Amino acid sequence: MHARIIAHRGASADAPENTLAAFSLARERGAHAVELDVQLCGSGEVVVFHDDTLERLTGAVGRVADTPLQTLRLLRVRGETIPTFEEVLAAKDRRPPGLVVEVKAEGTLPPPGLEEKVVALLRRYCPGPPSPPHLVVSSFQPIVLRRLRRLAPSIPRGLLLERRRLALRERLFPPLARPWELHLEAAAATPARIARAHAHGLAVIAWTVNDPAEGARLLASGVSGLITDRPELFAR
Repeated sequence: MHARIIAHRGASADAPENTLAAFSLARERGAHAVELDVQLCGSGEVVVFHDDTLERLTGAVGRVADTPLQTLRLLRVRGETIPTFEEVLAAKDRRPPGLVVEVKAEGTLPPPGLEEKVVALLRRYCPGPPSPPHLVVSSFQPIVLRRLRRLAPSIPRGLLLERRRLALRERLFPPLARPWELHLEAAAATPARIARAHAHGLAVIAWTVNDPAEGARLLASGVSGLITDRPELFAR
């Protein structure tokens, strides 16, 4: 089985992250899937945006959770609009067939209703028994994955783990989250850790990998996919 090449927020090295332009470019460059971030805006719609606040990407002041969609429509990320999750799902011709959907949780919990809205949209736009093909929903927060398991047990779930505080979290979080995959920060994806994950029946996806030599090391160690800002480095 070939490893999945997953474009991190789209082909974000050369296009504005988490925009339709970045997803289109990822498709052109041979990515098998795009990774994107979802959260609720101030008027309750699910939008595709990474940060809690608007400053870094748009120059505006404020929190996404406090900003209604009507206002977000006026902002630009390096010239591109902020899409809703529904717009991304509807634009199948502008993105690769696969999706890795990270559900953002500020602190420890997402706002009420986020998981329900994400699942409803996925069921509408990505139907397929027993689960939509080439789809994973991920989060750093095990409580989010527990909720997703309750709402849609057939949709694959990925637990995000970073190197910081990994020793504790890799023991405690998987039993709580019941993931199908571990999405490990590349620096933490050692051969021994990958082997332990496989022994527990978990695939491993490594993030964020932009160096071909590092990608080759990880693939040789048995990861099932790479999340990268530059999918063209690995897609061929």
